[in-house]
Amino acid sequence: GIDELRSTTKEGFSQIVIQFVLEKSGAVAAQEVDSKVRTILGLLPVGTDPPIIDRFDLDAAPVMTIAVSGRRDFREVTEIAKKRIKEDLETLSGVGAVKLERYGDAFLGLIGAFCREKGLAERPKPSTEATSRRGQAARGGRTRQDEVIELYRQGRSVSVIAEIFGIKSGTVINHLWEAIKVGESIDPEPLLAGSQLSAEEQERVLQLFAELGTSTLRPVYEALGEAVTWDELHLLRLYVVARAVAL
Repeated sequence: GIDELRSTTKEGFSQIVIQFVLEKSGAVAAQEVDSKVRTILGLLPVGTDPPIIDRFDLDAAPVMTIAVSGRRDFREVTEIAKKRIKEDLETLSGVGAVKLERYGDAFLGLIGAFCREKGLAERPKPSTEATSRRGQAARGGRTRQDEVIELYRQGRSVSVIAEIFGIKSGTVINHLWEAIKVGESIDPEPLLAGSQLSAEEQERVLQLFAELGTSTLRPVYEALGEAVTWDELHLLRLYVVARAVAL
């Protein structure tokens, strides 16, 4: 699960930084490092201070800081921050929901308190249904999911479709997954061709889906020793279900 390993050594001091892949549990990684370090304590020179193992949790630090300003009143700035930034970020794949829950309301609370102090009211938000209708109207009444399915059925691969729309492959896979859930059928074979796993690894994953089911990915992920990425599991689960629908 190690993604990067680097060290810095100076007179009387040595620091080793281990960066793990995103799929690796931080708590488990810290325990494993501590266990490994304990095995070599007896090999350290006499007088060496015990190593200090410190875990840096990315979830405890922001990966992005957003400042909202402009030539508008605070009511409008608050609305933009909440409706156009916070709620859009919540829909992005990979955004830390825990961090958003922990800090999002506090951030908006400060702005909201100022608006209440100044007597500024929040503008009503258009309904999700209305927003969806406007988005569909801009595309001639079709949704992005419709467009993804059409391109896929034309023979475009998941990666090509992602490039066309400027989105992640995982988002394309999600569109196809949602389409299957509402009764659409797609050709499963191109999905398997898009996997980065070897034929043997694919067979192992498919076997586990047959044994453990496709309702959730966690059991398969853990059965594989967390060695296969979530994107690969989403792709191969889609293949399994698409193949079952096609039969």
